[in-house]
Amino acid sequence: MTQDEKKAYMAGYIAACTQIAQTHNQPTMAAELLRSAGLTDDEVKALQLSDFDLGEYAEMQAANPSFFSKSN
Repeated sequence: MTQDEKKAYMAGYIAACTQIAQTHNQPTMAAELLRSAGLTDDEVKALQLSDFDLGEYAEMQAANPSFFSKSN
């Protein structure tokens, strides 16, 4: 998998998790799924997510701070 393919996959993964949080009202489940991906804040920022997905990610991160890595 190329770097571009990996970035596209992870951006889609995060978008799917934000939809789980919003559409199904399951923010903790979505945060658990994101934690399993093991992404750092720097890696998430590099994905160039939509404003919506970034906002949802930030909300899940604020609600579940122990689930997320802050840096590499």
